[in-house]
Amino acid sequence: MKDKLKYIIFSILICCLFACSQNKDNLKKKQSPYILNRDSMINILVDIHLAEAYISYMQNKTANIKSTTKATYDSLLKRHNITIEILDSNLYYYASKPKELENMYQEVIMKITQK
Repeated sequence: MKDKLKYIIFSILICCLFACSQNKDNLKKKQSPYILNRDSMINILVDIHLAEAYISYMQNKTANIKSTTKATYDSLLKRHNITIEILDSNLYYYASKPKELENMYQEVIMKITQK
């Protein structure tokens, strides 16, 4: 459980650093007209972190981690009915709002802890 929280906290820090370093003009170019609502994005972030934990676990158990990673993310995108481009643009969008992203990650942490 502590490892999960360490991983989540590390991910939050990376997102915050990423958000602080982005050029606003660059963000505007990457934003999609299809911005996911807050709750949908929280659910996707939960699934992303669970997928990353699964991929990390499987890394020592499979010879073809690239196909495992692709299959895991393909499944995640299909489950949420989004494309990688929509996910990418939403990550950029929410990264441009660090306070909101921080609040969202509080909910992500709670949901992962409850699983």
